[in-house]
Amino acid sequence: MTSENTLSSVGTENLEAIALRDQLQEARDQYYNGQPIMSDDQFDVLEARLRELSPDDPFFSEVGSAPTGPWGKHTHEVPMGSLNKIKQEGTGENTNVIRQGIADWFAVTEERSRS
Repeated sequence: MTSENTLSSVGTENLEAIALRDQLQEARDQYYNGQPIMSDDQFDVLEARLRELSPDDPFFSEVGSAPTGPWGKHTHEVPMGSLNKIKQEGTGENTNVIRQGIADWFAVTEERSRS
């Protein structure tokens, strides 16, 4: 099978998804290691396009990136989960989710400082 036949059998949408995944993975790695290569808005646009093309893409099941610096991974007492674009229903805002996350973090920090 020639490479031309291989490419045509994959399809242009799949090729676009593969290219997007590679670009997003590189951007994620650079972001988590302190050297972002694109803005958050640019990342979100590319991520949304990948989600359109390949909603079950393995990219969406991965979180973070392997650390390259001296710090390594750290487990937080209060999980620092992703907001995953959660919006307050009907408003398009995620303020209540953010406020609750900040309140939880301050509660743990305050409790720790009393100990």
